[in-house]
Amino acid sequence: MKNKKFTAAAILLAALASPAALAQAPVAGAQMVKAEPTKATPDPFKGLQKSRDDMRGITWYRHPSSPKYTNSNGMYLYFGKEDNGTILPLRLVAQYAASDWLFINRAWAKADGKTVDVPSESKRFSGWERDNGSGGIWEWSDTALTGESEKAAARSLANAKKVVVRYEGSKYYNDRTLSETQLKAMRDVIGAYEAATGRAW
Repeated sequence: MKNKKFTAAAILLAALASPAALAQAPVAGAQMVKAEPTKATPDPFKGLQKSRDDMRGITWYRHPSSPKYTNSNGMYLYFGKEDNGTILPLRLVAQYAASDWLFINRAWAKADGKTVDVPSESKRFSGWERDNGSGGIWEWSDTALTGESEKAAARSLANAKKVVVRYEGSKYYNDRTLSETQLKAMRDVIGAYEAATGRAW
């Protein structure tokens, strides 16, 4: 049986001759610890549907359940990321499709009984665009949520359990109830946006 003191002395003498040997020599009482693997940063865009605008250098992200075209009913949030890494403001889209025109000039909602004005793009005529075809009409608004009141309105809609939207026109109106799928999609996109920007929205 080897003498432990002799072994330690031998290691020390070897280290004096070669410092590299000291780094490789076992230390009495030391325990081997397995290094923990580095955790990958979650992808904030995972689960979102993306579309590319090469001319403007922007990749747009939205929930897969959101309408693909404007000639269908819906309300959803989306945002873009520029090629330089800049995250663009969240946008709210409200879409109304039917057989007859409303000529919408305002949309508002009851979110769990609370009145909420639906943001619309003020730079356009009445904040709404219109088109028609194949016997149907559709009107929509696509708005950047930059003001605090607009952000608060979107949060109120997304976090509510029940949302009924009233689309008001020059003479008529129509009410539409947002589904739980639509509301959850809005919350999911807000969560993705917060993860992408690294701050609360």
